[in-house]
Amino acid sequence: FFELLVLTAFGMALGRLRPGWREMTSLVRTLGWTAAFQVCFGLTRLISGSPNFFLFFAPWKSKSGDLTGTLVNSNHFAFFLEMTAPLILALIAIEFASRGGKWLTRIFDTLERQPRVTTLLLIFLLMITGVTMTNSRAGLTALFVGLVVAGLMMMRSQKAGLQRFIPLISTLVILLVVVVAGGQTWKGFKKLSRDLDDGIARIQRWPSVLEMAGDFPLLGTGMGTFRWAYFPYDKEANQWVTHAHNDVLETATDAGLVGFILIMGAFFAFSAAVLFRWRERRRVSVRLLAAGGVAAITAAFFHSFFDFSLRIPSNALVLVIIMTLTWRVVQYRKTSSRPHSLREGGSL
Repeated sequence: FFELLVLTAFGMALGRLRPGWREMTSLVRTLGWTAAFQVCFGLTRLISGSPNFFLFFAPWKSKSGDLTGTLVNSNHFAFFLEMTAPLILALIAIEFASRGGKWLTRIFDTLERQPRVTTLLLIFLLMITGVTMTNSRAGLTALFVGLVVAGLMMMRSQKAGLQRFIPLISTLVILLVVVVAGGQTWKGFKKLSRDLDDGIARIQRWPSVLEMAGDFPLLGTGMGTFRWAYFPYDKEANQWVTHAHNDVLETATDAGLVGFILIMGAFFAFSAAVLFRWRERRRVSVRLLAAGGVAAITAAFFHSFFDFSLRIPSNALVLVIIMTLTWRVVQYRKTSSRPHSLREGGSL
């Protein structure tokens, strides 16, 4: 409960700031570099195979070669990466949109004159590789959903001239995922068709969770009490279920109908306000970066139906930062002299 209050207060305080365009894009780059470091760290630890790879972290055990970064759970790590990837894609789109000419000429011209675009592309590819190597089925699907949302919203920015660029990037991403995920992740998806008990025990758990929610309909069992309140309803043997593996459903059991309406109502009201402002904006750079933010939030929301990654404080904090950033982007107005380029928040 106090964690939710702190995150809400932090988001509201952050939303009162009036950052400039450079500050907002710098924040996105910081998230991108953080994700790139996490992936590189995870790859190095995975290759070393040592449980005591780094002094400041607890002994680590790999689960079938899953990539985890500094997080213990590969699904939670995938959650973080899938939130940051659409934002980096948005920065790349802004760079390409700032160039004129035919789309193929624009690509080579941007790569030649803007070395940082190459860096952003490498970070983006690292994120895609990272999500794929987590072997998280929900993470991979959520990433796909997020990139589809980002692509559709970016293609609606007609002046950006990205109608051919976005499908090209999407094709490359799909090919990369097919190549890298040709092992454990796809085996995990195939396993579902042979053994329904594998990977969907969390879905089979949901009827019992709903039963518990029905017994505490108004105010719920209390925030953060699921692991103890669910014990009498637990029908799974040989394990203690600590989460519903569905953040939306667990919110309903913890907070009851009153809390669920307040929390989900606030989330959907925020989402509607962002989309309304996004449709009103004409600046291409604002529309592209906000599209990345909306896609990141969509990916996180989708993943939350199959996991409890928002119960991890670091992931919840990153989501609050992205939501606040997205709101500030759609509200952004240049107050000083006209920006010199699209990358500085100008329009075509």
